Amino acid sequence: MLNKTKIFLLLFIMNAPLAMECKTVDIEYRFNKNKIEEKLPVCFKDTSFISNNCKDNNCHAINVLKEPIDKTDLFSFVGSPLFEVCRRLGGEPKLFDIKLNKDFESSAYCLFKKDSSFVSLDYFNEYLEEGKKDISLAGQQ
Repeated sequence: MLNKTKIFLLLFIMNAPLAMECKTVDIEYRFNKNKIEEKLPVCFKDTSFISNNCKDNNCHAINVLKEPIDKTDLFSFVGSPLFEVCRRLGGEPKLFDIKLNKDFESSAYCLFKKDSSFVSLDYFNEYLEEGKKDISLAGQQ
C-alpha cells in the first residue's frame, strides 16, 4: 500500500511541467520562389517549440503573450485565427518545414523581430488555452 508521501510524489510528478529539450534543427522555407535551408536553435515541449532565447521565459515572444488583446472579431478574418493573433501582438507569422527525426513536417511560428524570438503556433495556441493570458474567445465555442 502506498503511503501519503509516495502518493504526493506521484501526483507531483504527474502534474509537473514537461522539461524542454533544446537542440538545433534543420528548417526549409521559400523566399522569392527560392528554397532556403537553415539551422535553427529551438526548445521543444511536446510537439510545440520556442526560440532558444525564450527557454527561460524572458523574451519578447513570451512577454507579449501576457498582454490582453481583443479577440471578438478574430474569426471574421480570412486565414488562420492564430496568424491574426500573431499580427495583433506585433509578430509576423511564418510557414516553414522543420526536420523532426528523419522527415520534414510543415509548421508555423510567430516571429518577433525586436529580439528575433518566436513561438510555434502550437505553443502559441497551448499558451492561450492554458489561460495564462486574460483573453478568451468571446462568443466562440
